[in-house]
Amino acid sequence: MAIPAKDLFDLAREVEERIGRLYADMSKRLPEEGVSAEAKGFFSALADQEQEHASWVQEAGGRVPEDFVFEELAPEEFRITLGTVEDVHDEVVDRSVDVAGSLEICEHLESGVAENFYRRFPDRVPGLDPGFVERMVRSCTDHARAIAEFRKAHFPADAD
Repeated sequence: MAIPAKDLFDLAREVEERIGRLYADMSKRLPEEGVSAEAKGFFSALADQEQEHASWVQEAGGRVPEDFVFEELAPEEFRITLGTVEDVHDEVVDRSVDVAGSLEICEHLESGVAENFYRRFPDRVPGLDPGFVERMVRSCTDHARAIAEFRKAHFPADAD
């Protein structure tokens, strides 16, 4: 049960990039589903932010010593998150899922990445900015909140 830092940061970067692709694809799909053009802009902005997060992760990973290993972390647990992102993409983009349901799935995805991925990072990692994990958690929770607000504004009957 251990994962080299490079592998963990590569997984984190890939999670962010794939979430960005999900949002880019959502920005193309939602207007076709009858949601206003505002949806396209909203999800395009989220996609851009996810690409920015991927660069944050890559930069942070570059500061961690190359030979550092997270001894107490199981790689499988982190790969599950990546698999979940892929499954969500398939569910939301490649299949005919209702728009409000897609938004709810994305909201839960962001919350899950915050809690089940970034919160598992150790508090102290050599070379890593001490605020990195909290910044990544905050970005995920901010996205979850923004998606919930968007869903409530555009689909009030479906937003509980």
